[in-house]
Amino acid sequence: MAKVSKTGLSGAIGPVVFYTMDGKAYARSTPGKQSAKHKKKLQPHRDLFGMTSSLSSKIADALRTELNCPFGRHSYNALRSWVFGLYKKNPDQTNLALHINPSALCELNPAAGLAQSFTAGISVTDKGGGMLSVSISSFNPAKDIKAPAGATWINLKLICASPVYEPKSLSHFELTVVQNSFAILDQKLPDVEMELHTHATKRALVCLALALEFRTGEHSNAIINIPSFLPAAVIALGNLE
Repeated sequence: MAKVSKTGLSGAIGPVVFYTMDGKAYARSTPGKQSAKHKKKLQPHRDLFGMTSSLSSKIADALRTELNCPFGRHSYNALRSWVFGLYKKNPDQTNLALHINPSALCELNPAAGLAQSFTAGISVTDKGGGMLSVSISSFNPAKDIKAPAGATWINLKLICASPVYEPKSLSHFELTVVQNSFAILDQKLPDVEMELHTHATKRALVCLALALEFRTGEHSNAIINIPSFLPAAVIALGNLE
């Protein structure tokens, strides 16, 4: 039976289900009954989705505290889908290889894609003891980065989310942040290596994100807060060696 509220109908009337999402009313057909065999077949998929959804939410809650880009429902859903896809493809879900695939980043800001804003090559090396090294290949700031008018400096912000455990389970993720700043000049810069000294232990799952932030001057602490010029993406997820 459906109920009437200020936002519209909710519930089922015959073969139709009414519901509200983000303030808008929708209707869909009532899902058919599933056999016990079909439910059993789908259970591993549902268990994996539930696990990765919970994991992604904890990572997202941590990352959003260091990102200036808009971080809402889209960002959470993008991260959930991306993490689920990684685990689904990996036959050993307890041992994800930590590497960066430039063609498969998890874009967090729909208004500004990192892959389109920054084209330099990026790789990550696990140096042991919780230390990670991220290498960025040579690039020309004026030609290889899409910058807003008035920007003269850029921050490359690397964020590593690593787990903090309570006695019985994962509690939350803590962050390690490093930044490198460059003048936006028409000249080739040498390769850049950025090291993150985390508290992550052996076999811990870590998540790396990269964000670009633009400033009007070298000594200006304020960033240019335009959503279309605040690209950010999760670039790697995996277990330490």
